[in-house]
Amino acid sequence: MKVDRYAKLLALIVILNLSDLSLNAQTTNDSSTTVSVGMFVNRIHELSIRSQTFEAEFYLWLKWRGKYSPEMFEFVNGKNIERSFETFEEDTSGYHYLSIKIRGTFMTPMDVSKYPQDKHILTITIEDKYWNEDKLDYQIDTTNTGMYTIGNSNEWHLHFLNPTVTNKIFPLTNDRFSSYSFHVEASRSITPFLVKILVPILLVVFMSMLTFFIPPNELEAQVGLGATALLTIIALNFVISDQLPDVAYLTTADILLIGSYIIVFLALCESLLVNLLHRKRKTNESNRIDKICQYSFPIIYGVFLIILFL
Repeated sequence: MKVDRYAKLLALIVILNLSDLSLNAQTTNDSSTTVSVGMFVNRIHELSIRSQTFEAEFYLWLKWRGKYSPEMFEFVNGKNIERSFETFEEDTSGYHYLSIKIRGTFMTPMDVSKYPQDKHILTITIEDKYWNEDKLDYQIDTTNTGMYTIGNSNEWHLHFLNPTVTNKIFPLTNDRFSSYSFHVEASRSITPFLVKILVPILLVVFMSMLTFFIPPNELEAQVGLGATALLTIIALNFVISDQLPDVAYLTTADILLIGSYIIVFLALCESLLVNLLHRKRKTNESNRIDKICQYSFPIIYGVFLIILFL
C-alpha cells in the first residue's frame, strides 16, 4: 500500500513538473508584439526658449496584432496631456487600430549658444509603461506621417524630420524599452532680432562714436552721449536676458553686447584723453586722435560684427 502511495505521489510530482515546463516553454516562445506607430502634427506653438518647452497638437495612431497591447503608452517628455477623439477598432484578421488626437506641452533641451541664429530639434517621444522590447517593439508607419507647416510662427521656421525608433535602458531595472520619437527642426528667423535688438544696438554704438566729432573742450556733451549709449545697451541686455534661460555659457548675443560695451567704453576713454590733451594745450595731438578714431572705431566694430555673424 505504501509503495502504491509513493508511486502515485511521484507520478503527481512528475505531472506538475511537466506542466510547469510546458507553461515556461509556452511563455518563452511567445513572440513580441510589433506596433506600427504614425503621427501627424497639426500645430506647434508657444515655443519657449526660456522654459525649453513647446505646445503641440497632433494625431497619433497605433496598429498591432499580438498578445501585448500598446495602449498603455506614455509621453516621456510631455506634461498636461489631453486626449480626445479616441477610437479603437479591430478587423477580422486580428489587427487592432487605436487613433487619438492629442494636445499637450513637451519639454526638449535647447542649446542657445548660437542665439539669435539658433536651431533646435523639437521631439515628441512615446514609450510603453509596462512592456519592454522583448514584449513590445515599435516600428515607424511612414504612411501619412508628417506635419502641417502652413501658419507657422513668423519667428520660427519649422521643418519635419523623419521619426526614429530606438531602444532605451530604464536605469532602475536595466530593461530596454522601445522608444518612438517624432522630430521637428525649428530654426529662428533672424528678422525680429534685427528689428528689435540689433538695429537699436548699432544705432546706439554708432551714436557713441559721434563724440569723436565733438570739440575736445566739450567734455560734458561727450560724456553725456557715451553714458546715454551705455545705459541703452544695458537696457537691451535685460530685454535679451528675459528671453533666454539661465545658462553657463555665452551666446552670440552676449558676445555682441560685450563688444558693444567695450566700444562705448573706449569711446568714453578717448573723450577724456583728448579733453586732457586739450587742457594741456596739445590741440594738434587731440585733433589727430579724434581723426584716427573717426575711421578706426567704425571699421573695428564692423569687422567684429562680420566675424560674429558670418
